[in-house]
Amino acid sequence: MKRIGVIDIGSNSVRLVLAEIDDSGAYRIIDDIKESVRLGADLLEGNQLNTERINKAVCTIKDYKTFCDSVKVEEIIAVATEAVR
Repeated sequence: MKRIGVIDIGSNSVRLVLAEIDDSGAYRIIDDIKESVRLGADLLEGNQLNTERINKAVCTIKDYKTFCDSVKVEEIIAVATEAVR
C-alpha cells in the first residue's frame, strides 16, 4: 500500500489530502487538512500576490511537508489554481 499526499494551493486556501492507494488502484482518504491563507486577497499593483500572503502559504506548505514526513508519506503531489500560477 502506497501513501501519498496532495497539496492543493488555491487563491483562498491551501489543502492537504492524504490517501492510501492499494495495488489495484483503490484509494482511501486518511486525512484532510485545510488552511485559509487568502493568497488572492490584497493583490498588489499588476495583480501581484501580496508578500505576507505568500509567506503564510509557504509556511503552511512546509508544515504540511513536516506532517507528511511524520506519517511516512511516500509521494507528495502539489497543484495550484490558475490564479496562483
